[in-house]
Amino acid sequence: MYRKAILLGLCAVTLALASNYLRGAILPAFNPSSSDFSELYASSWVWLHGQNPYDSSLATAARQGIVGGRDQIFLVNVPTALVLASPFAVLPWGWANFAFLLLGTGGLVVTTRFILRSTGDERSDVAVGFLVVFLLSFSPLRIAFQWGNIVLLVFPLAVLAIGLAQRTQDWQAGLLLGIVVCLKPQIGLWPALYYLIRGRFRLVSMSVAVGAAITAVFFLHPIRLQLLIESYRSNLQHWFGPGGPYGFTEGSVPSLLLRTQGILYQVTHSVTASSYLAQILFLSGAAAWFIAVWRGGNRIPAPLAIASLWSLSFLSFYHSIPDASVLTLSLYGALPLRSWTRKQQLTYALLFLIMLPERSIFVFLHHHLNRSVTQSWWWDLFLARHFAWLLVGLSFALIMQMYEIQGRGADARISQFNAETGNCPQCPMALTA
Repeated sequence: MYRKAILLGLCAVTLALASNYLRGAILPAFNPSSSDFSELYASSWVWLHGQNPYDSSLATAARQGIVGGRDQIFLVNVPTALVLASPFAVLPWGWANFAFLLLGTGGLVVTTRFILRSTGDERSDVAVGFLVVFLLSFSPLRIAFQWGNIVLLVFPLAVLAIGLAQRTQDWQAGLLLGIVVCLKPQIGLWPALYYLIRGRFRLVSMSVAVGAAITAVFFLHPIRLQLLIESYRSNLQHWFGPGGPYGFTEGSVPSLLLRTQGILYQVTHSVTASSYLAQILFLSGAAAWFIAVWRGGNRIPAPLAIASLWSLSFLSFYHSIPDASVLTLSLYGALPLRSWTRKQQLTYALLFLIMLPERSIFVFLHHHLNRSVTQSWWWDLFLARHFAWLLVGLSFALIMQMYEIQGRGADARISQFNAETGNCPQCPMALTA
């Protein structure tokens, strides 16, 4: 009876979350002025017509004419993303946006199924219900729908590539991973690096071939390279230059910044020092990650290693908030609940904090609290940049999980050696020797 009550409660919460997705995330994505996808759609339309897709005025005028949005476009998506978005751009906006959101919803199902399948038969209905509720509640994923961010397609494709790689279907996995890299390099390059380190050269070479082919298609249109570079630099300057929304100096928007440069700048007040320190932090974590992968070998699951590398990349490389949706891959192997180690408990506690809509909460508080509070040093350093702190903690927790698995493998090898040589009186093999 108690179990049925929990399941009914979880079903009710799931229905409420699905309704909230529809009302608060999916429906706003149909507003062309607030959709990342409408920017990519309009810019891809410009490219299809043989013009410069990174020309801010041109792309904005195109969106206003074919979509209806009036906000200025400063596109920073890579050229290959425009090629892959071009099939959408040949459709009317309403149908293109509907198809994109439908694929994103299907991708959420694929991702959830992949995570659940990692648990084998050791899962209860209640545990599965909790996991589904968690995924539907994950704030970055909800924001991805709300903003119409391309990560809705990127993450499921990456998950499918990882699944195919686990079944040693390297050509198919490489094809999907190549598409992921072309859509969002800051997501796709890290799994490619992992498989390169693991010696999966067929997979990586297929990804490179796909990337080269899609890049070649982009340059089929006669657009001057110098003009493209100048326009792209101008757009980067708008977003990431001093005072830009995604920069980390005065004038930036703290709730949009996930990199640790924002934290470090509050301490050093130096752009150069903050950048160097963030890179040192990333490289230190990457070195620890590499040692764990090298020693742990196949004992460390690929999804855990890739999720850890993704988390580390947030420390010093640009990612938007929706990109953090990929961190749900850290839930791989999360069931059954009763067998969590302390490292896993720390990981899932941090993911739970990331799951909460902190950005909305802190934006609300920023507009309703006294300026003496919202402009204090401790608010700027800790609360306004809480997301970056959580990502630092998650990176540490995931690496510790990898070392825990690697350590268990080393202990097992030592026990086997002692048993075989008779140095372990408690081992059955030693007792019978």
